[in-house]
Amino acid sequence: MINNTGFQFKSRELKLLIADKEFTIDLSQEGAIDALLEVGSEAVAKAAELKKVPITGTQEEKARKSLDVINQAAIFTFEAIDKMLGEGATELIFEGRKKDYFDALDVLGYVLGQVKEANAARITERTSNYTNRAQKRAATKGKKA
Repeated sequence: MINNTGFQFKSRELKLLIADKEFTIDLSQEGAIDALLEVGSEAVAKAAELKKVPITGTQEEKARKSLDVINQAAIFTFEAIDKMLGEGATELIFEGRKKDYFDALDVLGYVLGQVKEANAARITERTSNYTNRAQKRAATKGKKA
């Protein structure tokens, strides 16, 4: 009798708990990786754009311009969180508390770190069964009959 349970794909979902709310990220190529690449390239462009904003004038004007740059960066960060976790995620995460740019940066950093860690674990899992020639020779050395 053959015991064949068939082939099943492993889950590519990453579950994250943020501010007591659960979010699921699709780690497939068309899911999180594309979103990560998009968010990354947009972040580079936004940073370059915001760097060009001249912070000159009186102390009051400099402060106003600096706040404007921070507000633009905050809006971008909130939008990036929604791209990664789904539309409305920022509202859920900050429900009952004031939205804060630096907290949002922490959330985004956590999400990106978890995605990176999950993808690294998948790569390690896939490549750990493979050995190079030197490893094969060392493993078979002394096994000659």
